[in-house]
Amino acid sequence: MTSFSMMLQICGLSIDTAAVYLKTHRRAVIRWTRGAAEPSDDVLLRLGALQARQQDVADAIITSWEEAGLTSSWVIDIARS
Repeated sequence: MTSFSMMLQICGLSIDTAAVYLKTHRRAVIRWTRGAAEPSDDVLLRLGALQARQQDVADAIITSWEEAGLTSSWVIDIARS
């Protein structure tokens, strides 16, 4: 697994969705995922910014739950095939 493919997984992006979000061709995303080519710094910055926004939203949700007296502790089961 390449760093790029891990970033896509962390952000929850499929290859097709990543191509649209990154404004590039699906083939380029596949090549980056396989490690056949390296994405540009701009692409990596965009993915990093997306992950940061996702983290900010998650933090805000947890904060609002805590303020409402709801639990902020969860168990998430993850399956990988």
